[in-house]
Amino acid sequence: MKQPKDTEDLPTIPTGSVARSLRILAAVTEASEPSVQVSSLARELGLSNSTTHRMLRILTEEGWIRQSCTDQSYGLGGTFYRLAAQAIEKMSLTDLARPYIKSIVKEFDETTLLSVYLPGESSMTFVAREDGTHPLQYRISMNKPMSLVWGASGRVILAYLPEETAKSILTIEDSSPASGNPPPTWEELQISLAEIRENQYALSYGEKLPGARGVSAPVFDANGILGSLVITGPYNRMTKNRETDLISMVTSAAKELSKTLYGENTRKEYFDA
Repeated sequence: MKQPKDTEDLPTIPTGSVARSLRILAAVTEASEPSVQVSSLARELGLSNSTTHRMLRILTEEGWIRQSCTDQSYGLGGTFYRLAAQAIEKMSLTDLARPYIKSIVKEFDETTLLSVYLPGESSMTFVAREDGTHPLQYRISMNKPMSLVWGASGRVILAYLPEETAKSILTIEDSSPASGNPPPTWEELQISLAEIRENQYALSYGEKLPGARGVSAPVFDANGILGSLVITGPYNRMTKNRETDLISMVTSAAKELSKTLYGENTRKEYFDA
């Protein structure tokens, strides 16, 4: 019977090659077309055509990427789809969050979303959404990295991150996408984050979307902050006199979702407050 190789006999894969391969895989996944050309990928990622082609060949051999039969373009391969499907089956976060999202929409008839924190990208992204019955809805990007500094959905996450992490995120922040205002100073942000932690919710007014008001509450897992629940709508519908009811329902739903996901004792000081 053939004995497995000792780990010292296995070839070492350069870390840089792994990183480049993952960047290429991410770029193909996020491309607007089903397949992309080598030159387009190389240009987007700042790599040479030869390096990009070599990485694509490796990914193709492993089934993560497939080459088109008709030209030199590349798309996602069978291995990617198989593992993605398995991952989706195991990830029930959006399914568990959906009833809470729907209950908020049913009560207030405004767009409600679930966001998750992306630590590797110092950002957040929306993974679930439910709209009200109003004919005009905001165009909100799903599954795209977004700011943690601007908007209630991101800042309520930022409030529960370590101080050094929050500081570093602020240093790379751009102006408000809605108003163009510059990012707050660290001193200003500290005051805002402390207030959010005390209240256990965040409010925003026209920071990510012009004319939009947002109310958000944190969602936790066993390791800390997971994401947020947020309801958003235009000023003329989400008026000040509705604020108390909005805050009450969003914070309650976020707490119940956290309990459903990971148990009441996960963030005892949060649940008992």
